[in-house]
Amino acid sequence: MSASAEHDDSPEADTRFRFVRTLLAYLAPWWMLVPLIAYAVMHFQQQAQLARVEIREREILETRSTAFEQAL
Repeated sequence: MSASAEHDDSPEADTRFRFVRTLLAYLAPWWMLVPLIAYAVMHFQQQAQLARVEIREREILETRSTAFEQAL
């Protein structure tokens, strides 16, 4: 066997790799939730921005109608 083809066949390496595989198998489904969480955050930020714009527009219309009534 050449030096480049050597493998670490020790029991410690097997345990270490098993731990890494187990850890990745546990974390993989959670990482798939990251895009979903990011989408939800962006969606709620957009809804909050639309609500602020709607409130501002309503305030402007109320101010204009009050000014119009006072002008009459």
